[in-house]
Amino acid sequence: MAQIRYVTDEELQELCPIPRAIELVEAGFRATARGGAHNFPVVRELIGEHEGIFGVKSGFLPAAGVLGLKAGGYWLQNPRRHGVGAHQSTVLLFHPESGQLKGVLAANYLTGLRTGAAGAVAARALARPGSRRAGLIGTGVQAEMQLRCLAAVFSLERAQIWSADPYSMESFTRRTAGLGVTVEALTDPEPVVRGADILVTTTPAFKPVVRAEWLQPGVHVNAIGADTKGKQELETGALLKADRVVVDSVEQAAALGELQHPVGAGLLDKEQVYTLGEVLEGLAPGRPAPEAITIFDATGLIMQDLVVADYVWKRAHETAKGGPCH
Repeated sequence: MAQIRYVTDEELQELCPIPRAIELVEAGFRATARGGAHNFPVVRELIGEHEGIFGVKSGFLPAAGVLGLKAGGYWLQNPRRHGVGAHQSTVLLFHPESGQLKGVLAANYLTGLRTGAAGAVAARALARPGSRRAGLIGTGVQAEMQLRCLAAVFSLERAQIWSADPYSMESFTRRTAGLGVTVEALTDPEPVVRGADILVTTTPAFKPVVRAEWLQPGVHVNAIGADTKGKQELETGALLKADRVVVDSVEQAAALGELQHPVGAGLLDKEQVYTLGEVLEGLAPGRPAPEAITIFDATGLIMQDLVVADYVWKRAHETAKGGPCH
């Protein structure tokens, strides 16, 4: 068997810059809409005794010859207890012809990158083209990546931020200082929501932190945090108020995302919801009017991980990056 190559987070960051990741993820969404990407059923479970969430996502892109999985999740107390990030994930790539393992990639940075890239793709497709003001509810690592990716496709001037943790807001402001976007930390989430052209939510909340009445005409929302049964960042009424709700996967969003709440309560029919791939391919409508409210409910597809991981694995071979996996 050929040598298995291992790629670190640092090598992955070097090999796949943000603009390239956005291109790859958009192509992946388009392929999914055309039936060229298979996202298999997700395993997602609470590890209550360790305040963790563990999941496995797997999939296959036949045309690209990419087969793989990502295992990992979110451990709330990791920074305090172990001095490591809350998100911990690893991607395994396999030869689709034989099922043999061919690559292992650290996926902490990859997870943030592909999610941020999906947010940028969704906002480019659904937000008003002249959007200049971002609002961020939650200021962790994923919020930073969302802002960096948005700044790659929009001429952002200002980002207002809010977190329940003042230290997190201070850290976020320092980390994004060189981005060319004025970052303003607020003590109340409501004005962050009301002042945004593009609103991003990245909290681990199980109770809504964004009220429907705060959403203003013309806003686009990237709802990122709800990716597990029971999680919720947006009031259910926010999805009912929206003129267009778009998801990465209808079934996955209805089970794990913001969509689970209105669908579960019988308030919203899944037939009223479109996928981002369908919008990108012109198979479904996007923003209906400048004053419309649009929401992208992102739960994260393995396709996003695999298109980036496969590109990085190939680049690692070309550039002699990565090392043998023993």
